[in-house]
Amino acid sequence: MKDTEAEKLRYDKRALKQGDTPYKEKIAAWHLTPIQKYNELITENLESKHKVLEIGAGTGNNTRILLETGAQVLATDVSLESLKYINRTLGEFKNLKTKLMDMQELEFKSNSFDFVVSAGSLSYGDNDLVMNEIYRVLKKDGKFICVDSLNHNPIYRINRRIRVFMRQRSKLTVKNMPTLQLIQNYEAKFGRTKAYYYGSFLWLMPILSLVIGKARTAYFSNLIDKVIKAKKLAFKFVLIVYKIK
Repeated sequence: MKDTEAEKLRYDKRALKQGDTPYKEKIAAWHLTPIQKYNELITENLESKHKVLEIGAGTGNNTRILLETGAQVLATDVSLESLKYINRTLGEFKNLKTKLMDMQELEFKSNSFDFVVSAGSLSYGDNDLVMNEIYRVLKKDGKFICVDSLNHNPIYRINRRIRVFMRQRSKLTVKNMPTLQLIQNYEAKFGRTKAYYYGSFLWLMPILSLVIGKARTAYFSNLIDKVIKAKKLAFKFVLIVYKIK
């Protein structure tokens, strides 16, 4: 079975398992900062007049924040069951549409959207194909906003390979995990980017939380990121890309 098909089936199964109850991902406090920054960029930039494309929407963990801006949101994914789940749990929003689609081959005309957004989905497609498709469908002066993982820190890379061995994720997602070079490629193609990096020593936090508690651990993790600013050690990044070329 191809990796892409395996990932689609994995998300189909997750959506079916969740039933009609909105999915609430259990996230440790020290993991929340990049998601909060992503949400902040969404609420600061999106308005009701905007057309927004969400790629790799999954079961809609990060779709509600888009809809609450009033923008017209089209959530896409390769998993049909995930999209059905989004429609069931977020169906009260009249500004929501969903469409079965591969982010590597977006079935839209060029210059169609004011924003393209992605939360943790970039590794599910070929980096160059996805970047070129995002560029193509964005309007001039449009923006791409994403939160995702980086593939530099050796501890995180080992952990991801263990998860591949345990069949919790596919080889494809590790191969396509974003890098600092990919962020540079986005800037070269689009014209301008602003990136934020988080979780330089995140692997230490579960142990530290046993000593000083979860709240203090989250504070300590954020403090380390502000002081060290070590890009290659980061676990997560948040990126806003401006199409000015």
